[in-house]
Amino acid sequence: MKKLHASTSLVKATLGDVYTTDWFSKNEDTYLKHGSFKNFSIQLAWSSVVGTANGTIDIIGTIDGLETILSTVSINSTSNLTDVSFVNFDRIVNAVKLKITFNSITSFTFESDLEIYF
Repeated sequence: MKKLHASTSLVKATLGDVYTTDWFSKNEDTYLKHGSFKNFSIQLAWSSVVGTANGTIDIIGTIDGLETILSTVSINSTSNLTDVSFVNFDRIVNAVKLKITFNSITSFTFESDLEIYF
């Protein structure tokens, strides 16, 4: 079993912004062309939240070009570094991306870690 490790960082979001990552896939050149993966996990960590902690992180998957929200995690604290959000999936997808909605958060630090097992 192999593991692909991907991460993204985001610092100082602007009020009301929505940030979407690129697609993460088992093959980096194009996600639909090279098949799918089934088992993966995502670790989400944030800290230094300024403003009201009421944002969301959508974990979006795609298969055959159709997108679906697999899970939504609420950003409801100034930091989750002592209890990081960890989501496991056992679903077949071609690729995964994250959509962060800031709402009343004016700035924060964000890290995600994606592990794909194949």
